[in-house]
Amino acid sequence: MGNAVGHRAPGLALLGIAAIAVAIWGLADTPDLPSASVLGWGVVGIGLIVGLVLLVSGARRS
Repeated sequence: MGNAVGHRAPGLALLGIAAIAVAIWGLADTPDLPSASVLGWGVVGIGLIVGLVLLVSGARRS
């Protein structure tokens, strides 16, 4: 396995928080989704943020 005792993956923690947020959003009331264009731009924005985080984290390790 490894020597990382107690080490948690930050990506897994973010995914868990997102899953809990979606569950609460669904249970709160009938969710109204925005238009497809808004969702598309949201996905583009999230992809941009993830890409920048990966670039910065890779540059830090080099």
